[in-house]
Amino acid sequence: FCLSRGLGDVYKRQKYTTTISAGAVFLMDKGINLMIKGNVSIEGSPDKMVVVKSLHEQSNFGTFSIIGKDNSSHAMINNLKVSGGGESKHMGHYFTSQFAIYFSNTTIKNSTFEKSSGDDGLNAKYCKVLIDSCTFFDNKADQVDIDFSFLNISNCYFSTTSTDSNGDGLDLSGSYAQITNCNFTNFLDKGLSLGEKSKVLLSSCGFQDNASAVSYTHLTLPTIYSV
Repeated sequence: FCLSRGLGDVYKRQKYTTTISAGAVFLMDKGINLMIKGNVSIEGSPDKMVVVKSLHEQSNFGTFSIIGKDNSSHAMINNLKVSGGGESKHMGHYFTSQFAIYFSNTTIKNSTFEKSSGDDGLNAKYCKVLIDSCTFFDNKADQVDIDFSFLNISNCYFSTTSTDSNGDGLDLSGSYAQITNCNFTNFLDKGLSLGEKSKVLLSSCGFQDNASAVSYTHLTLPTIYSV
């Protein structure tokens, strides 16, 4: 699918599940946004990933977003690769990321998010999130930013080649998280940033060459458990 500036932004609202099959490729022109409201299933495979990327290497698309309609909505994502997006104002929302998910029960597995020019490589808000075996690399600032959500993250890799002094590996606000067997590498700021009463259980995680391994950014201290 080639989403060009002539076509404009795309908005899809459906009461049924939107399914994106293995091998699908979305080529997104400069500043273009795509929003799906409702349930989503992205069904890539190891040899036929679903790809969302910029149409032109020298420019960034806006945001690919998934917005659930209530707490029963779901987004099931497997073998997805997203690169070359940015941030946007679209349909009444301000998105800080190339890929955003709001108000959904979300599972993301075996996926890669990289080279975003926006603040975040992946952003989720008001969700229940399971992320497993994913890579977050070379996004401009935060690799992942999750707000006011419940999450379980395991077997993931967070790293950057960016020079952004405020970039974190995983930035949590107002969230409850279990983080297992993840690695955070080469951040000029924090590998894991916690704020707004976040509570986190850390297990078997590695932190290498970060300015700070784990840090809080608000006056109210988060709760950190480590096993």
